[in-house]
Amino acid sequence: MDKIFANKPIQSWAIFILIMVFAIVSIINDNSKEKQLSRKANRGYVNGYIYHTRLSTQKGQNDIIIAECRFTIGGKRYEQNYPLSKFIQQYSLLELKEFPVMYSSQNPDNNQLLIFPEDFYQYHISFPDSLNWVNNLR
Repeated sequence: MDKIFANKPIQSWAIFILIMVFAIVSIINDNSKEKQLSRKANRGYVNGYIYHTRLSTQKGQNDIIIAECRFTIGGKRYEQNYPLSKFIQQYSLLELKEFPVMYSSQNPDNNQLLIFPEDFYQYHISFPDSLNWVNNLR
């Protein structure tokens, strides 16, 4: 009988630890870039200028295109590299063009360059007619 009651404190601690881990994971996930950007009320938009594109090849991984972009939010200048959501051969045609950058008003360091229709649709945003030309890039 004593052995049954002896395990109760261990079980209580195990349950407490599981609850704390769940709470911490929930807080971390709630502050993730995707979560912050998915909240429409917290979004802001600026134009970003792609000044360079490059092919990134890493051993054992698929090649990806990186767009190097500059933009300003609240007087602070950002330079950020974004992997493109799809692979295109004519990626250099994106250079010297402006595209929307969506950012979290709570944390502007959480931002996303929007180029292709799937970039917009991921955040439930209508794709603008002015960017239809990117659909012709191969």
